[in-house]
Amino acid sequence: MDTAIVSSVFSMNIRWINSAYKEANMFDIIIPCYNSEKYIEKCIESLEKQTFLDFNIICINDHSTDNTFKKVKELAKKYNNIFLEEPKEKVWNGGARNIGIKRVINKYTLFLDNDDWFNDENCLKSIYETIKENNEPDLVRLSYYCLMGDNKQLVVLNEDNPKDLVNSLYIAPWTKCVKSSKLALFPENTLIEDVVQHIAQIDNIETVAVCKHPIVVWNRNNTNAASLKENQHNWNNKRISSIYRNIADLMDLECKHDYCEEHRQWRINCYKNLVKEGKEETF
Repeated sequence: MDTAIVSSVFSMNIRWINSAYKEANMFDIIIPCYNSEKYIEKCIESLEKQTFLDFNIICINDHSTDNTFKKVKELAKKYNNIFLEEPKEKVWNGGARNIGIKRVINKYTLFLDNDDWFNDENCLKSIYETIKENNEPDLVRLSYYCLMGDNKQLVVLNEDNPKDLVNSLYIAPWTKCVKSSKLALFPENTLIEDVVQHIAQIDNIETVAVCKHPIVVWNRNNTNAASLKENQHNWNNKRISSIYRNIADLMDLECKHDYCEEHRQWRINCYKNLVKEGKEETF
């Protein structure tokens, strides 16, 4: 990638770009970054320690108010595979991931949250081997560890077909490695972006393989994480608007496959009933 061209094309957004940035061929790893100065180094270093080296890291800083941007910038000076960008305005997780998707150039894409990390140095190698052993599937399903306090619990995900996968309750983007040509975009400016994107993503694929090697450590010890309720209550108005936005996005979604359409309808009915019963806090 010619960084001069990139800087010119994206000059409206980029605050800084790694002048040593180099292209890979196999993986792009998208990390939306926001106020994670405590964990962002551990997150990125877990990628840089991988034994499989053919990957790029795309960091989208969503207007952090701490030292997250500074720390990523320093890491980008240390490594030549980090692309760093900040949008003109706050775009929340979905918007940050979409900016990352627009920068994708490699065969497969993974997502990682900025307060999580890869479990060991052979994660990318295991995903790569799964891809090659299964004739380059559209999607690779990824198991993970859930970390709460000092307790690290394995969560095994083994759905090996789109129908089972769309009906899974484990929908986080980092539980899937997706062929880049099959990526679906996320709803933007909302706290609830995973549900609609999950259905759209599965509706856009045909083949699934399962990686038996656990990949991500899901860090539940970060009290600033948007997925924790105590933090969501601080954004009560945003959360309420996101709930209704989620229902509207589901109603607007058009599905090609019957199993995706059935799941879409089931989700809509569930959410409508929760709103009717005044149980929005369960979203």
